[in-house]
Amino acid sequence: MISSPQTCGLDSGEYCAIWLGPELPGDQRIDDAQSACFTTGELSNQLDIVGAPKVKLKLRSSTYTAQIAVRLNHIHPDGASTRITYGVFNLGHVDGHDTPRRLKRVKLFQLSLI
Repeated sequence: MISSPQTCGLDSGEYCAIWLGPELPGDQRIDDAQSACFTTGELSNQLDIVGAPKVKLKLRSSTYTAQIAVRLNHIHPDGASTRITYGVFNLGHVDGHDTPRRLKRVKLFQLSLI
């Protein structure tokens, strides 16, 4: 079960930062500590990300309302965590944005998030 505290995301920076400086996301280690994280081992080759990364999830909710945030971070050798990209989604919109509704509790559903 994932139930991150409300303080998770405080180091995410401004929603639509356009200048360099404090508006950009900081080190993500604090948010990583409050999140469910899935990490690969060190990559042996350089990886270029082209286009919009996508994650496919299978989820169940124990509540009628929920949201999910997914972050793709680069973990540096010293442990620092730099955000590459992220996506957020209100799970009440899983059947479409024109018909938001309460979730069916414990029903398994699939979601692709960019």
